[in-house]
Amino acid sequence: MSSLLDKIKPMSIGQERFLNALKDSRNEIVGVFGPTGTGKSLISCVYGISSVLAGTYKRFIIARPVVDVSTGKSLTPEELGDLYYKIASAYLEDILEGGLMDREEITKLLQEGKVMVTDVSYLRGGRTFDDSLIFLDDAQSTQPENAAEILMRIGRNSRLIIAGGPSAPETTWC
Repeated sequence: MSSLLDKIKPMSIGQERFLNALKDSRNEIVGVFGPTGTGKSLISCVYGISSVLAGTYKRFIIARPVVDVSTGKSLTPEELGDLYYKIASAYLEDILEGGLMDREEITKLLQEGKVMVTDVSYLRGGRTFDDSLIFLDDAQSTQPENAAEILMRIGRNSRLIIAGGPSAPETTWC
């Protein structure tokens, strides 16, 4: 992996286990669950970008809902237009701030299509992700049918990371 991955050090046994699970290519699907601030998104994004920079995958795809925290309503690109992608992409800058990557590097990866941010509600239509690392973030805010759709889109030489936190009662999965 690239030096980007070397810039983070596990701060807990859970983070170390998560990183080891990601590094083990036999794990096609890796799930990590815990409260906000435990490093799920940071480790996933650093691993994903490092994997693309190292040539392990062609793309790192981040599928995450954009949720209005005051109403709990998922917002879509249909409702927000370009603002949706600005919000979703700014999330990468927030995660990687503090010396991991600068804005220009992130923007370049997004423009080149090596890192993509997508809405979990718009994956239908036969799209398959080959040679990709897919990251479903904030899984607790995703409708179960959308999460299942992501599983169906995993293609050749691809893996899935699922990260989530404690569920709100209205989004609890069975």
